Amino acid sequence: MSRGNSSEWATRRGPMSTFPRATAAFAAVLLVACSAPEPPLPGYVPDETVDAVGADEAMLREVPGHPGRQAPVDLMILLMADGSSAEDAERIALALDGQVVGHLGPIGAFQLRLPTTTMDELAAAIATASADPAVEGAGYDFVVEWRNCPEVSDVDVFERPVSCPWETAEYHQALTAFSELDVDLTDVSVGLIDSGLQWENGEFDRVTVASAHAVGGDPAGLADGRGHGTRVAGIIAADDEDWGVNGIASRFVGDHLRLIWGLQGNRSSASATASVAAGSALAATRAGASVVNMSFGLGPFASSADVDALAARTLLERIFELNPNVLFVAAAANEAMVLDGTNDAPAGIQAPNVITVGSSMPCMPTERAPLSAQGPRVEIVAQGEAITVVGHTEGSATEVQSGTSFAAPQVSSVAAILRSIAPELTAAETRDYILGNALPGPSTTGGRALSVAQPILQLLLDRGTPFAEEVDGDADGLADRPGIVVGRLCGGSTYSVEGFGDFVYETASLDLEANGYLVTGHALESGFGMTLIRRGSDSFTAVCEDCAFDLGSFPLSEEGPGRVTWSMGPDTDPDAGGTVLTGTWSIDECTIVDRFASFLAAYDGPQNVLVRSTLAGTLEVNDGTMDEGIVVPFQGTFELPFIAEPLGEDHPLTRTLERRCEGGRDR
Repeated sequence: MSRGNSSEWATRRGPMSTFPRATAAFAAVLLVACSAPEPPLPGYVPDETVDAVGADEAMLREVPGHPGRQAPVDLMILLMADGSSAEDAERIALALDGQVVGHLGPIGAFQLRLPTTTMDELAAAIATASADPAVEGAGYDFVVEWRNCPEVSDVDVFERPVSCPWETAEYHQALTAFSELDVDLTDVSVGLIDSGLQWENGEFDRVTVASAHAVGGDPAGLADGRGHGTRVAGIIAADDEDWGVNGIASRFVGDHLRLIWGLQGNRSSASATASVAAGSALAATRAGASVVNMSFGLGPFASSADVDALAARTLLERIFELNPNVLFVAAAANEAMVLDGTNDAPAGIQAPNVITVGSSMPCMPTERAPLSAQGPRVEIVAQGEAITVVGHTEGSATEVQSGTSFAAPQVSSVAAILRSIAPELTAAETRDYILGNALPGPSTTGGRALSVAQPILQLLLDRGTPFAEEVDGDADGLADRPGIVVGRLCGGSTYSVEGFGDFVYETASLDLEANGYLVTGHALESGFGMTLIRRGSDSFTAVCEDCAFDLGSFPLSEEGPGRVTWSMGPDTDPDAGGTVLTGTWSIDECTIVDRFASFLAAYDGPQNVLVRSTLAGTLEVNDGTMDEGIVVPFQGTFELPFIAEPLGEDHPLTRTLERRCEGGRDR
């Protein structure tokens, strides 16, 4: 895996060609002399009026009335009232024998450093500042808590499969379908407010990495002494060449994805505070982020009405209000508290451009993780227990971590995919697609669990995808749950039309444009549908509705339990100039290749299945001018793999696969 070096911009697209050594050296000199590498954010200049300082860890104290929560004893948040100015902030700081060290002008806030040495002295200074008519509020600059669970907890330790998060969120089905449907994409930027990023570890080579605090977005100064940010970023954007961890968004949108790092002062000797987080969010949005992941929290606050805590929360509320078209994704607390909108931040804040994400148990999207906040303000969950993430320490390829920190970036990834497909979506519309197309979730939260596939398929359907029949089999305007989604047709499959000739599918190629044969489909209540597509040519559709699917031949006719059609062009009506085939479809052989993970699952049903099938019948062709179409025999032999969703043990398709396929439990 290429590692790069600190002088490169993080926008690499693969290895360089091999040249003779002398030629390569000459080319390198020529490049240095004639041009500089393209920066990740061309023309970008950070706003020097937005800054904040981290807390010296030696100055951290527990905040009175908020057990377990810390804040620096010498820093204070100052929220200015409407009509107040920076001069008012300087005046107040001077009156307290302090100075303004952080400037958050776009949201009317400032960070003050004071000579206070005890929390009682700081509380008195906060009270004095709050009484000034130019001030709306003042409070403690709470230290940010990165929302991964402690290494030791009272949660039972299980042997967990690493693939579970992607299976239960319908990731594989979404990715397979998405990669075959020729979706036009645009660049999308995800902001991360986190501990930092080890961006040269070989895991982020295929996305662009930028710093919101450097001219042109130069990431050279990025580091991650804590490792939390690298782990979170990997869920969104890692590319491990199909081994280990693969990011959700990067697998879908590839080099259209940009990570914008917002956090300032990620030195190991300093702790990020509410002011730093707010300044970082402002910087990330100014640098172009349309989705911002916030895997941190300022709470929980013991007293939700405490004005000292209110100031830290108000900082973030003002940022959300200032950026209505940026979607902010917040990780809920890793405590079994009920969010009420005032006892934590940013989690629990209700706004059209904010989603609060909780954590679910492995393979059980309806079960809330014990160390995850609850209540209806936890609007959606994703698996946060036992997530395989990018390793942070040298020599560690992957790690297993737990916490809502690792659930939130799964939601951020889906938001980024949606906004890459449809950049015209507002933040509120993006939020609605995610929440409105979710799976059932825990009853102790908002009742939703993340689906990767459903929001994407629904968006494609709403935008008029040419594969509408495959996405919406019952034509009700709602994307069907992905089932038998997509498989690439195996080489050697054939079909013949009497009097017209034979067609042989060549060996499958990764180049879909040159050799693109694929199968899409969806599971129905008691059957399934399948469409075979040759790019730029014809399509072939087979649907078995309300029928008992079985190996061997079963009738498929317009009047029977299902039908088979093969069409030239979009029209399948032979009288209007199309082609229709009716006949029988025989599944000759099938092999269950992989099963869904069995951890805590009621049924580990077939996931990847290889099918060899025969299709036979009559083909009716009409060019639209004939009184009667030409009817000729049709014969086809097709071998294809497909991915099945977990349909349940009693679904007809499941029963058939288990009974008749090699590797089936009832065979």
